[in-house]
Amino acid sequence: MSKPTEKYSVSQILFGLHDVFLDMTQSDEIFTLRTPVIQYLRSDGSWDEADLADLFSRIEEYFAFRCTRDQWLELFGKSIATRSRWEWEREFVPEFTFGGLAAFIAERAPVRASCAPVSIASAVMANVSGASASGLLDMRDFGRSNRISNVLNRWETSALWW
Repeated sequence: MSKPTEKYSVSQILFGLHDVFLDMTQSDEIFTLRTPVIQYLRSDGSWDEADLADLFSRIEEYFAFRCTRDQWLELFGKSIATRSRWEWEREFVPEFTFGGLAAFIAERAPVRASCAPVSIASAVMANVSGASASGLLDMRDFGRSNRISNVLNRWETSALWW
């Protein structure tokens, strides 16, 4: 799998992780780069019912990248499948932070919107953020007969209603 040449910062990824975890846990509790992921999930009771495969899928969909199961297990500590949950949590949980998760994602996620100036119809839009201008360019995909769900993914569609 090729890595993107332009990358999101870890802080930018953290904003997206807030959306993913809010959708997954329905908890709007704030976390930082230093917050252990499992500690966060325990704080609202989500950890006992957490499905890591669902979490992996949600993150991949939101950030538009794919990883193998082995890559995810390496991030979560290879011993997750071979040790007892108690041992794994004791050794791994304090080390696994949202910062580590964000760095993992930043290495793989393609940049879908830039904040650099963009050209539209040969005019540089320097006073409009690149993300906004890119959004204007994406409007070309909307025709009178195109359904919103055919143009936008699940996360982008849900953002329309916020």
